[in-house]
Amino acid sequence: MENQIEDASVLIDALGGTGEVARTCQVSEPSVSQWRKRGIPRPWQMFLRERYPERFDADGRVVAFGAAVDESEVGKAVALGSR
Repeated sequence: MENQIEDASVLIDALGGTGEVARTCQVSEPSVSQWRKRGIPRPWQMFLRERYPERFDADGRVVAFGAAVDESEVGKAVALGSR
């Protein structure tokens, strides 16, 4: 579970942060903040994979590069847990 939460934060940061993901998904910022604590719900994972295919590798792992990502996270691939 902890790994899933870390993966959610990496993806949210790679997509521009809580506010940007909330606008993209047309949900509230507090909802996206909860995803950081509980993991991204499966339907939203699927949506984000479709919307941002360049952010995922062939195995469905997040490729964190670009906006608002810690230098230690750049280029790092992580598996997105199922929920």
